[in-house]
Amino acid sequence: MSAVREDFSYWKAQLAGQNPELEDKLPRCGCYRYRGDPVLIRVVDGTMFAWIGRKGQQRRAVADAGFAETTFSFFCRDAISSDLYDAVANRNEPWPEEIESLDDARSNFPTDPFEALMAELELIELKITEFFKIAVVPGDDVRALQADKWKERARDLSGKIEEMRVAEKKPVDQQAKDIQRKFVPPRDRADALVTKVNNGLSAYSLAKKRAVEAQEAADREARAKAAAAMGEAAPVEQAPVRGRSKVATGSTTVRTRKVAVITDLPACAAFYAGWENPPIELVDLLKGFAKKNIEGGVAVPGAELRTLEYVA
Repeated sequence: MSAVREDFSYWKAQLAGQNPELEDKLPRCGCYRYRGDPVLIRVVDGTMFAWIGRKGQQRRAVADAGFAETTFSFFCRDAISSDLYDAVANRNEPWPEEIESLDDARSNFPTDPFEALMAELELIELKITEFFKIAVVPGDDVRALQADKWKERARDLSGKIEEMRVAEKKPVDQQAKDIQRKFVPPRDRADALVTKVNNGLSAYSLAKKRAVEAQEAADREARAKAAAAMGEAAPVEQAPVRGRSKVATGSTTVRTRKVAVITDLPACAAFYAGWENPPIELVDLLKGFAKKNIEGGVAVPGAELRTLEYVA
């Protein structure tokens, strides 16, 4: 048998997400998974060998054409990282999907469906808490994948709880819709009548208010003139205490309220933007506008799009 060169390019390409061709069908060096066994293929003294199984139970085979036909062809696409191989083959850790089964525990759960979900939630919460007492560090692919499996169990449980919530809430939702359908339309009709009367009397009420104010001004002027004619100082006028009856028609009244009017938008915006801690509402509003404009191809001064990393 001629000497074989050790080449890991096929295996590395698979780990990189590629799907390289295997035209000669011969074995390739690297780490693989064959059914439930880890496999390592390497070249020793010019001969390619495959080590199959876990530490203490490994069997070695020459990785030749016959091995390729009977064995390698069945796992040639199942490349695994060297970290995962080392964990399973040398440290005898389970494969990532082989985390503890909860089937036995479920047999002891309460018969009530909701209480059973609560029992499972407490159990999964306990398992995950125990799991993370040992941190998952870079290179620990096995524990990272096992943690991901626990995450999927928690997500599946969340979905079951949500389904139960929706089912139990459905009659209440329907009852609420029926109540809204019964009372909201007539209430809105009554409110519309109030608005209609207010709108209809608005001009009259404002005119009445102006007349009251004009009469008050005329009275003040007459008092000032009378005092001047008698050689007296003009009386100090107090702000009139306006009784409801003077500016009201029934229950319709003219009311006042303070409103801010923006007379110079750039100056106003610059004032708030210049604060050390600008209002968060303003910042969020500007972020929304900036994101929309930049994504639309508009350059926004003082703003840019950034990519934030997060774990989902």
